[in-house]
Amino acid sequence: MALQLPNSPLIKKNLPLIVAGFSALLAVILINVYIRQQAEAERRRLLESERNKITVIIAAKDIPRGAKISEDMLKEIRVNKDKVPPYTATSGTSVLGKVAIAQFQAGEPIALNKVSAPVSRPRWEGLSAKIPPGKRAVTIPVDTITSVAGMARPGDYVDLIGMVPLPASQSKETRMTILPLFQDILILAVEQELQSQPTGKSSGEKSGTNVTLALSPQEANIIAFIQEQGKIRLVLRSPTDKQAARTVPADWDTVLKIILPPQEDFKPKQTVEIFHGLQKEIKVLE
Repeated sequence: MALQLPNSPLIKKNLPLIVAGFSALLAVILINVYIRQQAEAERRRLLESERNKITVIIAAKDIPRGAKISEDMLKEIRVNKDKVPPYTATSGTSVLGKVAIAQFQAGEPIALNKVSAPVSRPRWEGLSAKIPPGKRAVTIPVDTITSVAGMARPGDYVDLIGMVPLPASQSKETRMTILPLFQDILILAVEQELQSQPTGKSSGEKSGTNVTLALSPQEANIIAFIQEQGKIRLVLRSPTDKQAARTVPADWDTVLKIILPPQEDFKPKQTVEIFHGLQKEIKVLE
């Protein structure tokens, strides 16, 4: 049965207004539903984004090596899980009260392998307390040249290169070759010094002849092998440079390729002589 409106002149006169009002009300309801749907979709997107993020701990300010980490030195941030470096602390309680065994720049993630529990017993106050987790203390002999004129100090970072004789290609003879070994290696001690001495002061009369490095077990094996075959040289790094550089072994072939690049074959250009009366013109053919 169809709906019939009262047959009233007033209703007929205001019917357009009634229809317009009903349409406006319906539009308001639909817009409200749309806004709620969009808000719910945005809420779900934010929740999904948060699921892919993790809380990490970074340095709120520069933290010097040997400093005991306090709450005001730390800051929490949220980052994507795939951008978190290995060993990064994810809670402040995991590093509070510990000692920094490497320097942290402001904004740098706090790595668990660069902090150590404070020493509570005297027998832990030596070199073992400064070895990062997963590393081993390995001592190598150096001289004034290989130790950067004796200026490499505890807490510095160095690259290691090996100088060893390698068999020449298609020959039984050997040639001296420089091998890039490892980069960004922490110096734990120089001789018996575990702390860097102030400029101009030294506990000994001459520069150190033994340097102790923090190496992984595999790196320690390789260094021991290289020591038996040749020499090891230290290359001092900037404390703010943590980027790994790609290098290749160096020998005479490498040196000559760099300082004497191959020359292009010389090809004489062809010319043609054109006479204009008694005048001769030489043109170069392209």
